[in-house]
Amino acid sequence: MVGFLNGYQRFPEQKKYLEAAEDIWEYIKNNLVDKRAGSEWFWCVSQEGEPAKKPIVESWKCPYHNGRMCFEVIRRLGNAS
Repeated sequence: MVGFLNGYQRFPEQKKYLEAAEDIWEYIKNNLVDKRAGSEWFWCVSQEGEPAKKPIVESWKCPYHNGRMCFEVIRRLGNAS
């Protein structure tokens, strides 16, 4: 998502970058977010939508990539208005 926001911020006339970021966010919300109370995002899902048999949280995935992406998107979109 951050990469597509980079493209959109550099070339705002190219709406395809913003649309790609929005599409990815919809996919994340619909397929990767584990909706159980107190959970997080699935590591990945199969083409059929089945979560991988990997830990929900581990030292590389949770505290860095997911959180960093969300904070970066919030920061950038907060400055967009």
